[in-house]
Amino acid sequence: MPTKPKSTPASARVLGNEAFRDCVHLESIVIPEGIQEIQNACFAGCERLRTIRLPRSLRRIGIRVFEACTALKSIDLAEGNRFFSSCDRLLYDQMRKTLLACPSGLSGSLHIPEGVEVINDWAFYGCINLESISLPKSLRLIGEGAFSYCTALHEIEIPSGVRSIGLYAFRACTQLRRIELPKDICDIGDFAFEQCSSLREIGLEKPRPSVRSKKVQI
Repeated sequence: MPTKPKSTPASARVLGNEAFRDCVHLESIVIPEGIQEIQNACFAGCERLRTIRLPRSLRRIGIRVFEACTALKSIDLAEGNRFFSSCDRLLYDQMRKTLLACPSGLSGSLHIPEGVEVINDWAFYGCINLESISLPKSLRLIGEGAFSYCTALHEIEIPSGVRSIGLYAFRACTQLRRIELPKDICDIGDFAFEQCSSLREIGLEKPRPSVRSKKVQI
């Protein structure tokens, strides 16, 4: 029998690190008004979680909050929140300059709209069914671990305006075969392409002395 939506206590203000980790029977949760912070990996491993509603009162959210929530296909946000924005199932900051989180259950192709400048650390971590992602020309920074363990990802084009690719950014993207780096890239983090076992070619239009990486591993 499907579980009923759960609510957290009205007196709570913070949902701590890994608070609901591996609650594998949890299917739906409504976070009540008054909650101001959701910390790292709070709902990680809730593999049956299908719906979640974030409150108007939410001010801070950690990284990898929805890691391995493979049934979650959208993040719902209460109207009137002054710190975040939800659009096309993704979670952004209020100005939609930073993409904060992608639900792990999304599949197929995904288009990120123009105006986004930053892909947050671990934003797409473990989105194992995403095959293709279209990045906007406005993008400037790809954060730490941003696309790591997107194991079905085989196509992604990095826009010419990107200046920095973070540590572990594409780690274990095992279907990625080729990637073209923009000519003005300034920083490629350590292990950015580690365990990309199908990767055969990395193109760089015009290498520059300012490109810094101790270990770009494949």
